[in-house]
Amino acid sequence: MTATAETGTTAMAAASQNGHAARPPTPLIKVTGLSDLEAITGEIELVRPDGAVLSVPYRALTQAELMAERNRVKWPEPPKQMVQGAKGSRPQLVENREDPAFLAAATVAAEEFGYRLVARCLAGGGVEIPGDTPEEQVAAVRASLGAWAFTALAQAFQSIHNVTDADIRVASKN
Repeated sequence: MTATAETGTTAMAAASQNGHAARPPTPLIKVTGLSDLEAITGEIELVRPDGAVLSVPYRALTQAELMAERNRVKWPEPPKQMVQGAKGSRPQLVENREDPAFLAAATVAAEEFGYRLVARCLAGGGVEIPGDTPEEQVAAVRASLGAWAFTALAQAFQSIHNVTDADIRVASKN
């Protein structure tokens, strides 16, 4: 990852050991206002299957935008089944999260969320996407992106939006 004067940050699509985009040490910035905590813009470097390196601009989503996209996806409910507990106990209604139909529907929902995330981050970064509405743009991304590009971008954008313990350092003043 290299910093750029134009965007302030660049994220590599490669993941480090903790599963997060590789990040070099950066200078500590004292937060003085909410603008220091806004959704960031940056670039992701992707290597195409033919070896060409692409610089892909993006804008990370705000928490409200991220949750709005999650809420637009129809996430499946796992089926419920009665399960007998210990001898003498009453049967209990429990979710079956191993049900093959539920797992297939959850995969479809996760893919839909991935397309929504990719479309929003690319459009926010200034990448031209055909369509007048977000739904049309998601459809254009779904119809146009190569599998390699979708996989790389979805992984990178999910990594950017996920915070791990390695991203948080608690400092105390004595």
